Formats: sequence, C-alpha cells, structure tokens
Amino acid sequence: MYISRADEEESILKTFMSVIPLSHIYVIIGAIGMGKTTLMTSVTTKIKEDKSWIHINIDSEEPILQTMNYQLNNIAATSLSPKDPSVPLPTLPINSDSNDGDIRYALDQLLLLIKNNGKKLIITIDDISNSSSIRTFTEYYLHCINEDLPLYVLMTGTYKNYRALYNNRTLSFLKRAPKITLVPLSEIRIAREFEKILNLPEDDAIKLAKLTGGYTYAFQILGHLIFGSGEKVFSDEIYKDFKTELFDNAYEKIWRELSVKEREVLKMISMYKDGGAVSILKQQLNMDSNNFSTYRDILQKSGLIYMSSYGKAKTSLPLFSEYIDIFCR
Repeated sequence: MYISRADEEESILKTFMSVIPLSHIYVIIGAIGMGKTTLMTSVTTKIKEDKSWIHINIDSEEPILQTMNYQLNNIAATSLSPKDPSVPLPTLPINSDSNDGDIRYALDQLLLLIKNNGKKLIITIDDISNSSSIRTFTEYYLHCINEDLPLYVLMTGTYKNYRALYNNRTLSFLKRAPKITLVPLSEIRIAREFEKILNLPEDDAIKLAKLTGGYTYAFQILGHLIFGSGEKVFSDEIYKDFKTELFDNAYEKIWRELSVKEREVLKMISMYKDGGAVSILKQQLNMDSNNFSTYRDILQKSGLIYMSSYGKAKTSLPLFSEYIDIFCR
C-alpha cells in the first residue's frame, strides 16, 4: 500500500530538473519507517523517464567512490560515446588499492564523458551516516560542483546522522542544502486508502487510520496484515502481529540508536499519556532549561516527540510509549 507525497516529489524534481538548478543535492530526513526510501525511489523513477539522466544507487556502507567508478565504467562501455575513441577511459576495479587522487581523477574523466554526451548523473544513497566513505564522497561532490561536473545527489537519513555529517568542518555546506523533513501522513488519506483497498466500512477505516498515527510503516504493515488475512477484519491476532512488527522492525532499531540521555527523556515523556508539561519533566529529570531544550529539540527533529498546543511533550509514533514501558524500563 502506498500514499504518494506529491508535494515533496515535486519540490525535489523541480530543483534537479530546472534549466539552472538551485542545488545539485537534496536530503530527505525522517525517522526510521517514515517513508524516506519510498520517496527517494519514486523521485528517481520519474527522473529516469528522462533519458538524459543516468542513475546509480549506492549502498551507504560501500566504498562509495570506488563503487561509483566501477558502475560508471560499465555504463560508459555500453551507453556513452567518447570524444576520442582511441583514448581509453581510466578504469579502477572496485577492490582497487589505488589512492584517493587516482580514483577522483578517473571519476572526473567519466563525468566529463557524461557531460560531453549531454547527460547528467544522479547518485542516490539511502540511510546516510557520518562514515568516512560518506564524508569522502560528499567532499568529492563539492569538488564536482566547483568544476561544473554534472553530478546530482539525493540522500536519505535520520536527523541525527544528517546533523553529525554537516557538523564536520569541511561539510558545513550540507546544513544549507535543500532538505525535506518527512512528517506523518494524513490520517484522512490513510482512512480513504484502507476503505478503498481493503473494502472496509468508513468507521472501521477511520479507527485503523488513527491507530497508525500517520506513521508510514504502521500504515503499510497494518494494511498488509489485514489484506493478507483474507478476511478484511481487524482481529485481536492482527493487532498482536501489528505490534510485533512495529516493535521488532522499527522501534527496537530507533531505541538502539538513541543516546543514554535521549532515552531518559523519552522514558519520562512516555509516562504521561496526555503529554508531560515541560516544567515537570525538567524537574523530574533534574535538567536545567538549556539542557532539556537540547534533548527535546533532537527528539522533536528526529520525529520521535512533538509539542502540543498546551506546551506538553508527547511521543509521536503509534504505541511507542507502550513499547518503552514494556521493553525499555
């Protein structure tokens, strides 16, 4: 089941496909399970409809520059025409021990070839982290922009990983890069999708939509479980399976990536069903305003809490407080 994020897609496509693009890089930020990869895939599918684009997807754990060089050489051998066929392209195998300068030079030549063929290259990297491979690639991207090479980058990541990356002195430009922070899907649209695809009564579809809280992964697994049951009924067994999938595949990973202090703040917030007043939370956590604000902002920008109109902090994800109460105390 899928609900498009048309506005976000359009924003990225307009940026990349303008005659004079405002940026060659875009970052999609969101909590685990918020639909970052799905949005990235949808955008690149539309971009590839234009045959002037070449697309390469690279795993963030791979040696990115070497992998990029390897894939581009394969593409160049079958799809690109060199200005001078007698001059071979510089090729470095993916496991090469060649130094960084050699790899960059080879990539420069390949990108010039792409440019001379009237094409552009978009690299997609899912789930970025503050790794040496990502940092090296991002520095190379900046070099490409300075040299007017046709390299575009679409990355996804959590707020904390993105922040850790742009806090590197040489990569501070990333903080100014265009970005989209994914927010929960509309519960109205989710209810409509449940009603249409699962053939549920309107009242039932609305109840299930509210259960998801707009969380993309919750919407997907709940729809999958009900559809797969063949009964189109929300049973106690499906509810148990829903929680198991949610807790095991999303919340466990989210919790594992939090710092000790972030966990402490979340534990305290989760104790208040209707949200915890900031003044009370600070007192119970023994934190001053500056200290509490730091962790509140990180958790809020990570999509894990939100501040209500009454100034109370509440967990954002469906059943997240229950997960914390059962497994994290």
